[in-house]
Amino acid sequence: MKVTSEVAAGAGLHFTSASAVVTLPLDGVHIAEVADPLPPVTVYLIWREDDEAPALHRVLATAAEVLPTADRRDP
Repeated sequence: MKVTSEVAAGAGLHFTSASAVVTLPLDGVHIAEVADPLPPVTVYLIWREDDEAPALHRVLATAAEVLPTADRRDP
């Protein structure tokens, strides 16, 4: 996977999920579990402005439905 090869090459670090750890190639990297919960982090969904793909719009609708602060920001 590109992420672990970039980390192994010295390009920083990466946060990942527990489920991803079991499938990632781990040669040349160290894995450390974060013991305490991390504070909330604001994340954004970014998509191409003219993308009309039905799957994208289903994901956006689901995000708006299940994420407490999901809203669409137009620049």
